[in-house]
Amino acid sequence: MPSPLFSTPMSNGASKTSPSCTVTAGSASRRSRRGFMPTLIKDGAVTTDGWSTGEKSLLAPDAWLEQATAGLLLQVDTEPDAAFVKAPLIAIEFPEFKDGRGLSLGALLRSRFGFTGDLRAVGDVHPDLAHYLIRCGFSSFVLPDGRDVAVALKGTTVYSHYYQGSVRDPQPLYRKTSR
Repeated sequence: MPSPLFSTPMSNGASKTSPSCTVTAGSASRRSRRGFMPTLIKDGAVTTDGWSTGEKSLLAPDAWLEQATAGLLLQVDTEPDAAFVKAPLIAIEFPEFKDGRGLSLGALLRSRFGFTGDLRAVGDVHPDLAHYLIRCGFSSFVLPDGRDVAVALKGTTVYSHYYQGSVRDPQPLYRKTSR
């Protein structure tokens, strides 16, 4: 006779199963022996650097002010500060695909604060965002494991010309044509 998952609870309000133990119909896959290695795309190519491999550290704004040589990790609700432009790299954490505040924060850091270093998108970065990331001034982004790298690379070069200006190229196309 199989034993129950857990013994009988002591009170009627107690849970009969552990919240960390969920029975599912699917099978679990074994974890890879390789370390977790997300894909870094910088300037339209797959690459690695000290920030993506963990050799260099990314710090939250409070800790970064004491150690300004490290990279800076910002949440999408962080208020931009003029001191941030001294960082060699600013990574903006995208909490979920539908949250566009990271795009606005990146555009503000480039256009209003004049940040010229590496502006990187991390977190829940979807390949379909690549086009918008570049238009908002991001120079690199990290795709989580399982995301389609080919789609992201193609998204970096979708169009050769844009009618509207952007952070990367503020002058609109109609201003570039001769009359």
